[in-house]
Amino acid sequence: MVGDYVNRKNVSLKISELESDIGNIHDLELTIGKISGEDWSEAEGPTPFPSLVFENCLRHGMSPHLVYGMMREESRFDDKAVSGAGAVGLMQIMPETGGQIAEELGFPKGVRMNLLAPEVNLAFGISYASRLIERSGADPLMMLAAYNAGFGNARKWFGKENAKKSPVEQVDGIDYWETRDYVKRIVESARLYHVFYFSPAVSTGERPSQ
Repeated sequence: MVGDYVNRKNVSLKISELESDIGNIHDLELTIGKISGEDWSEAEGPTPFPSLVFENCLRHGMSPHLVYGMMREESRFDDKAVSGAGAVGLMQIMPETGGQIAEELGFPKGVRMNLLAPEVNLAFGISYASRLIERSGADPLMMLAAYNAGFGNARKWFGKENAKKSPVEQVDGIDYWETRDYVKRIVESARLYHVFYFSPAVSTGERPSQ
């Protein structure tokens, strides 16, 4: 269990409540065909590459349940995934974006474009998501929209003119249906990752309540 891994490594991550990341998740009601807890299993919500995920989450201040939700949506955990647009790997990095991230992180040229390698793809994807959260004023919903549709679009949907809207209204205001559903699916996946892998009950052997 990932919860055991966290305890063993004494990893100090802000994972006690998903609310610390995206507001009151239980009130957001962003799901589109909510995943049933009974259907949530190791096959449905695996936790591959835990060392790489936790190492990079610690380095960049990201929450692992959010990253696993992104990986699930982006690639279904297929490290060889390549989209029609050319995005590759677990976090679906575009080669051009990968080159920019590599430069920022100081990766040697021989490693930079090996985007299918999990250690490279996760380092780049988590770093990029962290940078987007900073640009988004620590708003993970805006970050998710930016990761999918670009920061310019996310700024339009979550900018000052929409700042007073509730998270539900902001997400429902995303006028690209693909991005709107993308954000909703990751929110729900992240919530379930928190409940089934990262909640305090996991480390005590109790089954988390829904």
